[in-house]
Amino acid sequence: MKTAILGAGCVGGGLLHILDESGVAQAARIVEREGSLCTDPRVTHDINEVLRDGGIEAVAEAIGGVGAAYEYVLAALKCGKHVVTANKQLVAERGAELHAAAQKSGAALLFSAACGGGIPFLRELAAAARYDDVLSLGGILNGTANYILDLMQQGGSFEHALAEAQALGYAEADPSADIDGHDTARKCALGCAVAFGELPAQSSILMEGIRYITAEDVRELASRGLCCRLTAYAERREGGLFACVQPELFTLDSAPAAVRQNYNRAWYYLRYGGLFALTGQGAGALPTGGAMARDLCDIMAGTRTMLAQGCRSAAADGDKEYKYYIRVSGEGTEYTARISAREMHRRAKELRGQGKEVFFAALDE
Repeated sequence: MKTAILGAGCVGGGLLHILDESGVAQAARIVEREGSLCTDPRVTHDINEVLRDGGIEAVAEAIGGVGAAYEYVLAALKCGKHVVTANKQLVAERGAELHAAAQKSGAALLFSAACGGGIPFLRELAAAARYDDVLSLGGILNGTANYILDLMQQGGSFEHALAEAQALGYAEADPSADIDGHDTARKCALGCAVAFGELPAQSSILMEGIRYITAEDVRELASRGLCCRLTAYAERREGGLFACVQPELFTLDSAPAAVRQNYNRAWYYLRYGGLFALTGQGAGALPTGGAMARDLCDIMAGTRTMLAQGCRSAAADGDKEYKYYIRVSGEGTEYTARISAREMHRRAKELRGQGKEVFFAALDE
């Protein structure tokens, strides 16, 4: 299958290497921005060359963001070209619209690479949703945040752990998307779309990152036999969908505590099948490029969508109760009784509005 790759950076370059080495699909064209240093003879700076080429059956989008990526993907789908993408922001924000365009033209839209890198989480979740009811899903979905928390567990400060993550290429110069939870929330939204047929608006997902955790918090939690991980959780409830991203506490002998460095652990729970969990590399050029190659193979095998018919945009408006560890500057620490996640997130926002530093983490027991 002749394929055009949009963007030959980290992920696009990984996919290009895999296709050229394996031959599972033919990388016929590479769309790069003007001024790109890529000298491959297949490079073009004009997306219309791809759209007009009837021999190109698929487009692999690896540009990132929602501007040009959205414009190019929508145009490709309207032309009847299949699309695979690793762009979680694009699908989280415009997925319902792109899905509708794909359905109208008969083109495929697959995005298993957008959550979990090389882990086939969304692919397996989509398959499970066809034969069973997905009751809940979640996990450790951001390798950068996990790397930072794991290094802190070994005695490092937040600042040192972040600097190490940036030096290794796990974190961007501006790490906000990873450490504030935006990246995890987008992946959570994609899981909801695949499992429940509802794509929650980002603004409706309760979200707290790890920006405020300190070495003192880590030592305090360790003294109680606990460690912290940044997790996503979502479930379909009567009367609504609950989705939340927040630091969560686990005992040191638990499966999430064993997820080290920049690894991910994604899981889902089925009505009849019970718990399924997948662990592995959550990012990187070759794992993520390999996931895009996997989606291309699935298209050649006849797969056209990962979403249920009628997938729609929605709001996450349910709730769930947890116990919380909370530290407030000038007030010390406490472990709360069970309170709603919505109330805890509201309380933290209020305290920060008063100029106080707050860190909190859930304990679901």
